[in-house]
Amino acid sequence: MRLFPRFVLAFVVVAFIAAFTASWLSEQAARGRIRIATPEISGTGFNFPRIVPEAEAPKGAARLLVSLQASQVGATIIALSLAFLIGAILASRLVKPIRGLTEINRRYLRGERHLRYTNQGSDELHELGMTFNLMADQIEKEQQQHKQLVADVAHELRTPLTVLKGELEYIQDGITPTSPQVIQRLSEEVDLLVRLVGDLRLLSLSDSGGLEFNFVELDLTELLQNAARAFAQAAKQKQCSIVVTGEAALIRVDRERMQQVLYNLLDNALKHTREATEIRCEVQNKPNEIMVQIRDHGVGIAEADLERVFLRLYRTDSSRTRQDGGSGLGLAIVKTLIEAHNGHIQAENHPEGGADFIFSLPKSRAGS
Repeated sequence: MRLFPRFVLAFVVVAFIAAFTASWLSEQAARGRIRIATPEISGTGFNFPRIVPEAEAPKGAARLLVSLQASQVGATIIALSLAFLIGAILASRLVKPIRGLTEINRRYLRGERHLRYTNQGSDELHELGMTFNLMADQIEKEQQQHKQLVADVAHELRTPLTVLKGELEYIQDGITPTSPQVIQRLSEEVDLLVRLVGDLRLLSLSDSGGLEFNFVELDLTELLQNAARAFAQAAKQKQCSIVVTGEAALIRVDRERMQQVLYNLLDNALKHTREATEIRCEVQNKPNEIMVQIRDHGVGIAEADLERVFLRLYRTDSSRTRQDGGSGLGLAIVKTLIEAHNGHIQAENHPEGGADFIFSLPKSRAGS
């Protein structure tokens, strides 16, 4: 049974029970005691009414009972009619927004994704409609992000593939002779493709819950020092230095995944810091967590980009290309892996200039 007849039937049943109960009680009271004045003289000379049972009552009292029963039947009919009318009105007002929201859902499923709930109110049904609007907005936002991601991935893959195709055609046509330099360029483009596909696969596995971890206890400060040594040559070419400070910080993490986090953060810092500057890396061993801060001396991050730097294939400078700006997946991978370790990461602008990337890992939950 649908809601509308349910509400109306509920009102009618309640009204019927109430009317029947009231009628029965009043009739029982009338039958049990009927007050009839009789000419009985008391010692003081005053007349007092005497309570007479129904069997001894005169015919007038019987007619009174019949009239009372008739009025009770009429009152019951009126009560049921009013209950039906009021129930129908209230049920209609209650069911109307539900029907409207149901119709919006049906049309939304048919592809009319612009539809939203527009009725006004302050009750639970209005809250349900507003929740639908929030859900629809979130779905639309995610769809736009998905479309943009697909377009960006296609662009990132097309660039090295175009280079490879062009070089191979030149070799095939005899325009470009085969040489170690040409093979090296082709190998670099293949490496870019392999790295991009690997990054996308990692993010895809994270989304599907398929990332596997091998947690071991290690010193995060030592791991950061090793990562800094791996980037020492690249920093030297930019006349920069990487300084790591902090005491030993033992924690259970996946060594390979955490190394990838540190490599991506150092690579990002090295890309954006100015020449002849210092990249500072600090490890703080706190009672309940370990915090790592990596600071560069670049131009910093625009306020509008602070929350978006961790989005996939997002570059703070749209003019930067894949060759000088990376694929735009490095920081997204960092965020994914940190959160997989039950940690948190954020980007800030340092008061003295440059950008800070700060992440923390809880000792009690990381690796559990």
